[in-house]
Amino acid sequence: MMELQAATAGELGRSLLEKQMIGPRVIVVESRLHVPSPFGRGEIVTYRYFETVSCPDQGRWSAFLKALTSQLSNSGLGSLSDQATSNDDAATGDLLIELRNLDYGRALLEQCVRTNQIAIERPLVPQRWIDYRCDEYFADNWWSPAKYDRESHLWAGIPESHLWNGILDYTRMYEDLEHRFLAIAGSGCDGIDFGYRQQCEGLWAYYPGEDYFKLMAPTIPALRDGWCGGVLRV
Repeated sequence: MMELQAATAGELGRSLLEKQMIGPRVIVVESRLHVPSPFGRGEIVTYRYFETVSCPDQGRWSAFLKALTSQLSNSGLGSLSDQATSNDDAATGDLLIELRNLDYGRALLEQCVRTNQIAIERPLVPQRWIDYRCDEYFADNWWSPAKYDRESHLWAGIPESHLWNGILDYTRMYEDLEHRFLAIAGSGCDGIDFGYRQQCEGLWAYYPGEDYFKLMAPTIPALRDGWCGGVLRV
């Protein structure tokens, strides 16, 4: 009788585990690029945002990770990080995926997410980016292309010399690992981007040629307005 109760309890525990909600979890992509640039930077390691996802149960999440691992390996496009493969039952934390080709790799990820019925959620700040103090970018929807479209009227009548590349949506923002820099906007000039620095307030311009940072503005609207008004320049 005691053995039967123990077996029943074990089955119940496994059933509850399989039904455990997974997420929301942020999928972050690691990319390593060898660049023979005039700046002599060599290998550039960047981390890029993919999606925030959730899954209704552990069983489906495990199946997703298994399928994703197989497809990345078979295609030669990348792999899950060692941490992800050794702890694939974890219900929290970022899921790090190493991609050798961002374009093809993203397409494979998107297909795998759809095929395994993994839900796409509102973007959250990845745990690895907490120290960048980038809450404003995510909380105020600057990550959304729709936000940029709605704000486009602010560029009307501005001289072409004062236009900029604008805010990068969440598919184009990136973390420069070497310089601890999270880029969320482009200047359109000499590869200079705007973004956050670890443990620093405000938005900064990074000059890759001089390997130099310059504080630009306290907030994204202040950066946008100052740049488009001709007050801020690089």
